Amino acid sequence: EAARQILNYLEVGQAAIGQKFAATVLKGEGFHLLKSNSSTHMIAVEELQDLLGIAIVLPTPKPSNSLRNVSLTLPSSLVSRFEHLGATSDIVVDVSSNIHAPTINTVSPISSLITISLYDGGETLNVSNLTEPVRITIPIDGERK
Repeated sequence: EAARQILNYLEVGQAAIGQKFAATVLKGEGFHLLKSNSSTHMIAVEELQDLLGIAIVLPTPKPSNSLRNVSLTLPSSLVSRFEHLGATSDIVVDVSSNIHAPTINTVSPISSLITISLYDGGETLNVSNLTEPVRITIPIDGERK
């Protein structure tokens, strides 16, 4: 239970940082990078239709032999999932990575902790029941033991 609370605090903190930074980003400017020693945020304000099918590459907070860049692709089915918003709605997308993903029950992740959040008017969009998956690519080092 304590580990779950720590993860929740981390996610809430990541979301707050992303939303504050998003307020400074103008629609159509593309992704902006916000980076610290332990985390990376890529934030954009775009029309929903402009976010679909493109590979979004998130650099790892601290490049190393074991941590590599992660990429994701949002499916076109997001438009039908959020048709009440319209394809031209201004959506904030925040893709974040935290290098210090917590160890839970002695299990440590081999990649950064990745969070993908979509917002409309400051409200988190619940991305579920898609007919196509969000594609996430997390490269791994086959030589790592």
